[in-house]
Amino acid sequence: MSEQGPSDDLSDELPPTPPSDDEMFESIGRVEVEFLGDRFALGCVEGEEEQAKARAERFEIDTGEVLKAVSGELDRTRAMLMSAILAYERIEDLEAATTPFPLHDRAMALDHDAPRYLEASAALDALIIVVRESNSYRESNPADQERRLAELQAGRTLLKSRWVSPETVKATLWGTLAYLASKFVDAPIGEAATAAWTALKRLLNIG
Repeated sequence: MSEQGPSDDLSDELPPTPPSDDEMFESIGRVEVEFLGDRFALGCVEGEEEQAKARAERFEIDTGEVLKAVSGELDRTRAMLMSAILAYERIEDLEAATTPFPLHDRAMALDHDAPRYLEASAALDALIIVVRESNSYRESNPADQERRLAELQAGRTLLKSRWVSPETVKATLWGTLAYLASKFVDAPIGEAATAAWTALKRLLNIG
């Protein structure tokens, strides 16, 4: 019987084979993007592959601008980090500029026969209808559609009261209206979300 040396069988010492791109992203969306001359397979929200590609292109442009602005050689990791920091700075500026309500807990009376109330109610009802009847939304992301409908209907229920807290309206509707307006910009849902928000600002005396 021959003895096996320590190098005769290395199968137990080999590292596990890493998963392929298809295996890694099999339960979510997957896109291939060009970034600074290299090609990458990335995971994304299923149904939002085109949006992911567009955002990758925008991030590549921003990172390229950082590389141009810095004198000397800058590695890609730091360039991408700097680009991300600038992006978050823009997001924070936008959030600060669009804070819709002063933070107070006082309730205000609603006159259900006033033109502004009728306008806001009709605009919110129209948005609920267009979101509910959007076949493309249902096919691409039914869970998100159901969630946004529930939030819109909760806000509509608030407006049926004779008294309402602007802070409560903000917590219930602002996030969903902003999301729909940006996600479906230049589409019927986005236009309806913008119209609803404009009408609500007038109703609640927000500048």
